[in-house]
Amino acid sequence: MSNLLQVIRLKSQALQKKSAVPLMVDVPVNPALAPFLVSSTKGVMWIEDVHPGNVVKAAVRDITSPGEFFQEVLMAVVARGARDQWGSIHPFSEDGVRAAINHLEFYGLEDIELLVPRTRGEKNKDGAHERPAWLCDESFHVPIRPSSWVPDNCVVVVPVDRDFLGTLAHFTPRQVMAVVHNPCRGIAIAQGEG
Repeated sequence: MSNLLQVIRLKSQALQKKSAVPLMVDVPVNPALAPFLVSSTKGVMWIEDVHPGNVVKAAVRDITSPGEFFQEVLMAVVARGARDQWGSIHPFSEDGVRAAINHLEFYGLEDIELLVPRTRGEKNKDGAHERPAWLCDESFHVPIRPSSWVPDNCVVVVPVDRDFLGTLAHFTPRQVMAVVHNPCRGIAIAQGEG
């Protein structure tokens, strides 16, 4: 699976004990990149301002799978990006994907890749999903990574180094905390009906 965020696994003797998993984690961020999207106890939430010391607080929460969590993050970023007109949400088309790529390049993120669904986009006459012919490495000169969590008729443009976007930290296989510290500059989406 191609991850949306940098995924790290925290291993230490203290974390071997279930009671050692914290409830909240302070994560240093650059205040100029606000707003931030953080894990909450039951979902994700937007943080507009940093705490003293330039940190945000992210809750440790239970997840079913990283893929489901990435979808949750994606939906939150799409909704906020459209509402606040970040210029990061585009139609699912060749021009829309180019605009999404240009969005990241505008902010200096040129080593990027496209995350696409494992299913192949629109249905053909037989009812099977097919990726549009224009959605290929040659069209954009950017690597394409199939990802099981990406919805049909959607392309997610992200930096190859996901540290520019955010982090998902595993305390246990199901207990995580996450911070998306660059949601308006470090991700762009081309999406359509599907």
